Amino acid sequence: QKELVLKKVHFKTKPDVRGQIRLKMTSELEGVAQGRVQAEGFTDPEFRHYGLGVELKGVGLLSESGIPLREIDGKFQLSDRMIETAGATSLFHDWEIDWKGKIEDWQSEPKVTLHVEHEKDKFPFVFSTTMNFENHELSGLWTWLGRQYPFQGKVAKEGPKVLFTELALPHDYKGKGEFDRSSGDYRLEMTRDRRRFHVRSNFNRLEFYTDFQLDHASINHLDWV
Repeated sequence: QKELVLKKVHFKTKPDVRGQIRLKMTSELEGVAQGRVQAEGFTDPEFRHYGLGVELKGVGLLSESGIPLREIDGKFQLSDRMIETAGATSLFHDWEIDWKGKIEDWQSEPKVTLHVEHEKDKFPFVFSTTMNFENHELSGLWTWLGRQYPFQGKVAKEGPKVLFTELALPHDYKGKGEFDRSSGDYRLEMTRDRRRFHVRSNFNRLEFYTDFQLDHASINHLDWV
């Protein structure tokens, strides 16, 4: 079972004149994540509302989390309605990435905005996406080696899985795919006319299993049949 455990917790609370409870906490993380966290904010027991400023220091998510992020440093705002960061850094495998984003209505039908950048080697990339699980809309942009690849489509939740039921990709490709948040497994299928690409992998490994059929393609200005 995947659990997040707080160890060596230092916790202080103090009521204020509005009936809210002010709190401060520092702790070490164990279980599915490891590192240090500190939080400061308030909770309102009457209206079941809370707001916290959370700082992560050197936090790593283990492979059991499905997302292999290490050395996460950043400040986050957490409330009963939204999670947001204006800027965080981490390692994704061995790539240093900067990212920011927010998740609104995270306890029901989330609205996700994410922006990720990697600029410190010969293969920089930028990835931005917006996912609205209430109206199932998805859009985004992948930039790699100076070229931009926009995409849009439909997105849905099914248990721990995120389903990309329809994708409109560059060069008139259509696609679909899914991501399993519990395991990190993902797959992507792309088709155009008689051309077909099928990729599956896991975020914890830089290994890709592919299956494809090409009728006629142009790659780096060379024709492949």
